[in-house]
Amino acid sequence: MTVARALVISAMVGSLLLGGRDDFGLDSDANRTAASAPAVSQPLPLVRWEGLPMMVPIGVFCQLFQIGVPSLLQPLGRKREFPLIFGAALLSTFVMYSSLGLAAVAVLRDDIDPSCNLNWSAHRQRTLALVVSIFPAIDCLSVFPMNAIFLANNLLAVVFQKDWHAGRIDRRTRYACRLLCCVPPLICAFAFPSLAKALGFTGIIGIVLPFIVTPMLHAASLRECRNRWGAAYFDACERDSDFAQYGCSSPAVVKASGAFGALLLAYTVGYGLLHGF
Repeated sequence: MTVARALVISAMVGSLLLGGRDDFGLDSDANRTAASAPAVSQPLPLVRWEGLPMMVPIGVFCQLFQIGVPSLLQPLGRKREFPLIFGAALLSTFVMYSSLGLAAVAVLRDDIDPSCNLNWSAHRQRTLALVVSIFPAIDCLSVFPMNAIFLANNLLAVVFQKDWHAGRIDRRTRYACRLLCCVPPLICAFAFPSLAKALGFTGIIGIVLPFIVTPMLHAASLRECRNRWGAAYFDACERDSDFAQYGCSSPAVVKASGAFGALLLAYTVGYGLLHGF
């Protein structure tokens, strides 16, 4: 699905840049009356700060993948190369999503649907319109079971702890937990019919996980490891294993990430409460 997603996004960007608004049923002669004057395109501002609280949670949510890192890292034979692999993956998704967003704004301007793939429903190339319109649903459907399994495994590890890690949890319990994890997303889908509002809300959770929970988990695990094996010995082992490279896991950087996440969370939640999610 990753390759298919890249192909679909490339097709969307290409159809935007090589085509025009007429291809999407916008600004065409059929949409204008004879008496009306031609629509004058107003340039969009380069920056619109009131849209930042909506963009930031969605942007964080699009790059949220750390819940699956342990499972994705396990098959790698050379674990030391995981920064390069995950860095390339993050850069690729950032480039794809940014290119699509910039191209859509440049061509469609303020006619963009909150779920921009729906703009292709009126595209003159009907095959492209069908593929782009239904692909996000198919993509989410393919990823949903994996997310449910990740969530269920984490909950089982928290509840059963040593029994889970020892593999003593029976199959029925695992299946029941995975099915229960599928219920909240379905309920939220009915409670939040607007995709933009749903992404904004889930994006706030996305801020909490990487920017607040992760630094707290890092600090707690670092304190426990130093108490168990000694601070000097553990820090030396961490340097030798390359886990402390570039200083990204230093206590100062972790604290700065937590502080940044707290400010970002307060800003997005405060704006949402004042102006409505």
